[in-house]
Order: sequence, then C-alpha cells, then structure tokens
Amino acid sequence: MRIRYASAIARTVLVIVIGAAACCATRPGSLPTAVPTGEWRYALTINGTPAGSSRYSNAIVGPHYRSIVEITMTLGDAVNTSRSEITETLDHVPVRLETSTTVVKNGAKHVSATTATFAGRTVTLTTDGKTSKYTLSRDFILEGNFIVAKLIEGRFRPGLAIETAIYDPGYELDMPIPVRVAVVGEARMRIGATEKRLIHITESIENVKNIDVYLDEHGVMEKTVIQMMNMTLELIRE
Repeated sequence: MRIRYASAIARTVLVIVIGAAACCATRPGSLPTAVPTGEWRYALTINGTPAGSSRYSNAIVGPHYRSIVEITMTLGDAVNTSRSEITETLDHVPVRLETSTTVVKNGAKHVSATTATFAGRTVTLTTDGKTSKYTLSRDFILEGNFIVAKLIEGRFRPGLAIETAIYDPGYELDMPIPVRVAVVGEARMRIGATEKRLIHITESIENVKNIDVYLDEHGVMEKTVIQMMNMTLELIRE
C-alpha cells in the first residue's frame, strides 16, 4: 500500500479516536456533568490482523482542555506514526492544533508537522516552516470535547444526534468538514469470549460514513469498527 494511503488511514483513525475515546470515561447511568479526563489505550487491527496501537489522553490545563492522540500503524513495509494535540477553551472554542506524521520505510524517515492557531474563523497554518492564513466560511470546532459534552448533556439517549463541522487541515486547508454522531441504542456483541450488552453509537466524517462505536454498561468504549478503502479497521480497548 502506498504511503499516502497509509497516511490517509492514520489521519482518519486519529480523528475518530479523539471523538470515540472521549466517550469512554462517561457513565450513562450516573449522568456525568463534566467532560472526562484521563488516558486510554487501544489496539488497532486491519481486516482482523494486528496493525498498531493508539493512545489517547484528555486533561484540563489552566483555562483549556488539552487532548492528545497518537497512533502507530504498520502497513506493508511502512510504519506510520500520527500525533495530534488539540487545545481548546473549556467552552470548546478552538485555540491551537498541532499534528505530525512520521513515516519510516526501508530505513528512510519522513516527518511532516503542521500547527494551526485560531482567531474566530481565521486560521493561521504553518506546515514544515511555511505559513499561510485562511478565513473559513462558517463556524467550526476542533475534534476535541464538544461532541462528548453534547452526548453527556443529552444523556446518551437513543436517537440523539450531534451534527457539527470540524477543522482539520489533514482533510481540507480552507474549510471545515461535516461530522455527525448519533446514538443508535443497545446492542449485544461478543468481545473475546464474553457476550456483552453495549451502547451503539454511529459516526460519519465527510465521506467516511461507516463508523460504529460500542460502549459497555459503564460507558467504556469496548470497540470501534471503521469501514474505509475496502478495509475493516477495529480499535479495541486494552
């Protein structure tokens, strides 16, 4: 598989992990009133074969949330490590987004880094030392804690849907991309040797529409299934 495909997969998974992992400390039965903080780790498989791992953390630092997700995945002879750090205010106003991608193939290493800062709809973007500025046509969020805050507010009730637009230069430099998250309801699924009663959430990001997230009775994410590029990617909490 070509490197750009590996990077595209890693970028999509990176965005999904932020949204999905943020849900996993919530406990629907106890009706949490605050966005969860902590750290979570996941194994990544592609078509049932181990392909990498992911680490997600969310913390309150002064007047901001700081969310960090890192994914390392192997596709063929390429190892791709993608990292994203999001800084937003406690009421989810975008402040800063830092992303990096490192690809190692046949002993050669390629690193690309991007930093975006925000002032209203204006984005100042620096990629590998080159700076540009864009004014977006609509309001947007970062894929930080806004969605999980809305799910908590709605108590994860079946039928609840959150529609918004996120900014991520890995998709588009000068426009936000549509995101929709919906609570389907209860599902039963076998995880390992155990059948569990889970909460089923769906997510769509731009043209990636087949994303299913499953939470256990405590709100902990057990599994995420992503269908893209004729492949099935799964994230399983370790």
